Amino acid sequence: MKRTIAIVAGGDSSELVVSLRSAQGLYSFIDKERYNLYIVEMEGHRWEVVLPDGTKTPIDRNDFSFMENGEKRQFDFATSPSTALRGKMVSCKVTSTCWASPTPAATYWYRP
Repeated sequence: MKRTIAIVAGGDSSELVVSLRSAQGLYSFIDKERYNLYIVEMEGHRWEVVLPDGTKTPIDRNDFSFMENGEKRQFDFATSPSTALRGKMVSCKVTSTCWASPTPAATYWYRP
């Protein structure tokens, strides 16, 4: 079974563009045959998942899930290439059901 991974990027400053580019870089390196991979864009109160067809759908901030093709999806793992998002991600209720750990270069969660 393929794990579902979120690469979380964005921010509320001029670093937004850099963060999104970093997310695209991570996306390009991760094996899509092994993982369901999504980029999550955060800017202010806008939290959206970029679907494989390029469209965007909102994140449910209660459990960090999203809808795709009429089906609710949840992430098994989330990572951020940007330390600027750390505070915003911690405020997400996903931390109540997932383990969180900050590192110098990224913040990530996984669902045990």
